[in-house]
Amino acid sequence: YAFNACSSLTSINIPNGVTSIGKSAFANCSSLTSINIPDGVMSIGNSAFSDCSSLTTITIPQDVTNIGDGAFVGCYGLSSIHVTEGNPIYDSRDNCNAIINSSSNTLLTGCAATIIPESVTNIANSAFEGCSPLESIIIPEGLTSIGKNAFAYCSNLTSIVFPKSIEAIGAFTFYECHNLTDVYCLAEVVPTTEHSCYDYNLQNTTLHVPSTAIENYKNSYPWSTFGNIVALTN
Repeated sequence: YAFNACSSLTSINIPNGVTSIGKSAFANCSSLTSINIPDGVMSIGNSAFSDCSSLTTITIPQDVTNIGDGAFVGCYGLSSIHVTEGNPIYDSRDNCNAIINSSSNTLLTGCAATIIPESVTNIANSAFEGCSPLESIIIPEGLTSIGKNAFAYCSNLTSIVFPKSIEAIGAFTFYECHNLTDVYCLAEVVPTTEHSCYDYNLQNTTLHVPSTAIENYKNSYPWSTFGNIVALTN
């Protein structure tokens, strides 16, 4: 909590010799636009930069081997996320503007500019939480699970495409996504979901699913709460 809620802080240069950034160290520094994380930093704590809404760019050095939960949650101003080549734990493959755990192919942190690589198989808890500029996203084939709160509070999200491979969606994944108008799910087998994975009001949202699976979706909660369920078209 060293600089927590220091709202007048606009930039900071962390000197060489620092090896860790603690829990919530810069959380709620709403005016922070840039930060230099030097080589030698090995750990970034839970919520270290959460709700730094003015932060536009983040570069993870090659020595970082631990990034805590929610380290960048609510940083909706991010337009560039990069992991330095040679990092043994994380990467930003294919210039995807995201932080990915290399061994598990799990996307940990994304932003409105993220393009999810086809090699990613999971989206972690809170990966896009609070990313209000995000309007639409296509989840590539091969991805099987989405963690809890992954897209929560993405208030401008209007559409999302799930691939055939999707199997599980966690709790509160799309909580407070009030502008969601179209959900496209290519999976013929209804994905396993927490009852609370969608916002409470889906009456104005259309669910597009394979024609052979419409009845299964209509009989499965919370999919059954969509205002309109129709067959996918080309």
